[in-house]
Amino acid sequence: MEPLDLQAWNNVDFKSMIKLSEPADITNFIVNRNADGTITLEVAYAGNIQNKDLVVEVDPALSGLAELSRAPKATSKFSIVPNDNELAYYYDDASFKLANMIGNIATAVACVGLFLFIIGLVCAKVVGV
Repeated sequence: MEPLDLQAWNNVDFKSMIKLSEPADITNFIVNRNADGTITLEVAYAGNIQNKDLVVEVDPALSGLAELSRAPKATSKFSIVPNDNELAYYYDDASFKLANMIGNIATAVACVGLFLFIIGLVCAKVVGV
């Protein structure tokens, strides 16, 4: 249950308030409002953005709500350095499909190896044991 005064945020167009000015390789972005009241930006890019600076400008006056018309603009600049072991380099769809196929083949080979190891343990025929 959320307080009554937070329901006004349901009518705010966050995408109209946010401007991404750098880097130029960003082609589009999606703004999602989360259940905890925060927003998440999902950015689509068509070039390498690794280690580049991203400038985000938020102008509440563009939200469409009169209550936010006097709120000051906020600007933030930060470097794009992902911490999820995935670099922010652009790859075409064929590269992603090839990487997924190689990953699936490697998983299948590992499963076959594990299966044969377990069969060897059950049959007590493991070499070197």
